[in-house]
Amino acid sequence: MEGEGSFIITNGALVISMGTTDEDIAKRVAKILGAYINGPYQDKRFPNNKPVFKLAVRRHEAHGWMMTLFSLMSKRRQAKIKELLLKYYAKPTKPFSQEHKDRLAASIRKFHRGENAVANL
Repeated sequence: MEGEGSFIITNGALVISMGTTDEDIAKRVAKILGAYINGPYQDKRFPNNKPVFKLAVRRHEAHGWMMTLFSLMSKRRQAKIKELLLKYYAKPTKPFSQEHKDRLAASIRKFHRGENAVANL
């Protein structure tokens, strides 16, 4: 995710997305994140380039992965994740459902215990 991924907010939702020309990398990241692969897509402007495979996780899954990956990211990426989380939680929102509150609380507990799903690969 460090080189080929993006951490963003789009349409009010946290998103982690990635694009790569390496199908094996896309499959591995998708398996880890629990995402679906889209593509391959060929950019018509650059017909000689390899096709790109894309994947993304959104909302509470993206929040959980941002917190899980935080300590593994460069200082620049850590700053971006902090910026996004502060921006996301500063906006007025509808009340969370109980399911969302439970998932968020579990994600935060996991982060504070220092658990890291990536370390088990």
